[in-house]
Amino acid sequence: MKDCLKTAKLLTLSSLNCRSAKNKALSIADLVTSRNIDILALTETWLGTSIDAQVLSELVPLGYDIMHVEDQMRLYIIYRPPPGQNRFKDTMFLDEWSNYLDRLTTIP
Repeated sequence: MKDCLKTAKLLTLSSLNCRSAKNKALSIADLVTSRNIDILALTETWLGTSIDAQVLSELVPLGYDIMHVEDQMRLYIIYRPPPGQNRFKDTMFLDEWSNYLDRLTTIP
């Protein structure tokens, strides 16, 4: 067990209230890579129109993906999918993450 803990990487989670990500996309992407963040929750992004595709492409660093959570908070999640070498699959991660967010957003 101790050997396993020595090689385990801690998961880095962060959240950011953007107050519009449109003029901060590159800075947010730089924050994710420079701080080695695994999962970043973005609120108040004010993204959602077709013109925002360019902003989304700038917002997500190489090796990451993004997921939009449909709710009133305008929540986006930038995350680093788990590597394919382990027993976890991207779809399993996304399903579990989606279920977690569903439960989180329904808590009063």
